[in-house]
Amino acid sequence: MQGDTLILEHGMNLHILHECNGLVPFLLYLAAILAYPTEFKYKLLWSLIGYLLLMLINMVRIYAITLVVMDSPDLFTISHDWVGRYGVGLFTLLFFFWFTNRVPVIQEKESSIK
Repeated sequence: MQGDTLILEHGMNLHILHECNGLVPFLLYLAAILAYPTEFKYKLLWSLIGYLLLMLINMVRIYAITLVVMDSPDLFTISHDWVGRYGVGLFTLLFFFWFTNRVPVIQEKESSIK
C-alpha cells in the first residue's frame, strides 16, 4: 500500500477512490429507511445493522476485486463495474426489502374533517 493505492506484484496499481467507501449505497438505504412509515426505534436499529452489513460487504467487494485483478488484470472492468457495483446495489435493495418485511408499518389515521 502506498497511500490509497494498492501496488500489485505484476505491476498493476489499484487506486481506491473515496467513492469506493460504500457510503453512497448506505445513504440510499438510510434515505429509504427514514422515508418508510415505521417507528423511529426500528429505523435507528435497522440503520445501524444496514451500515455494518453494507460496510462489511464493501470490504469483501474490494478484497474480491483485488484477488481477481491479481490473477487476471483484464477482468478488472467486469469485476469492478458489473459484479462489484451492481452486487452492492443489489445487496442494498435486499437489505431494504428485508427491513420492510421485518418491521411494523404505522397506519395513518383517518382525518375527522369531512
